[in-house]
Amino acid sequence: MGFKLFKSRTDTIRFISSIDEAVDVSTEQHRAAYGSYLKTLDPSLLILTGDPLVFILRPLDIKAYEIAIRDARGVAVRNVYTDNVTARELLRLCCVDIENWPEEWGDKEKAFRFEYGRTVLSADLACDLPPGVCREAAAVLLDTLPLPVVDTAEDEEEGGEEASPFPEDSKGN
Repeated sequence: MGFKLFKSRTDTIRFISSIDEAVDVSTEQHRAAYGSYLKTLDPSLLILTGDPLVFILRPLDIKAYEIAIRDARGVAVRNVYTDNVTARELLRLCCVDIENWPEEWGDKEKAFRFEYGRTVLSADLACDLPPGVCREAAAVLLDTLPLPVVDTAEDEEEGGEEASPFPEDSKGN
C-alpha cells in the first residue's frame, strides 16, 4: 500500500473488507483485484456479489493513533506489524458510520458514541468484528497517518552533506 495524504479533517475513507461475504476473493485474479483496491480505495476494482458493509472512516491522526496504542497497550507500525487489539482500536476510533447496516446488529444509533472529543464506534460492536476486518482497516488507516517530514534543502546548500543529528561536544567529537 502507498501513503495516502488527506487534505481536510472532513475527508473520509470508504473501506470494504475482503472478509465481507459480498466481496469475491475466491480466485487469484479476484485477490489481485482486492489488492489493487487497497492501493487506490476505488470500489469499482472489487468483484462484488452483493452489497458489502462500507466502513466510513476518518483519516488517522496522531491523537487517535496515540490513544489506540495507549488503550490497547499494543503495537501498530505501518507495513510492519499491528496486533489485533490495536487494529480493533484504530478502526473503532476512526469509524464514523457504516453503510448497509445489518439489521441483526440492532439499533445503529446506539453503535456510535462520543469519546475523546470525537464520534467513535462502540467498544461492544468493535469487539464483535472479525479480527481480519480490523487488521485490514488498520492497514488502510496507518497509510493515512501523517509522517514527519525532514527538510534537507539547507543542508544541501551548505555543501551537499546532510547535517548530523548529534551535536558535537566541545572537543569536536
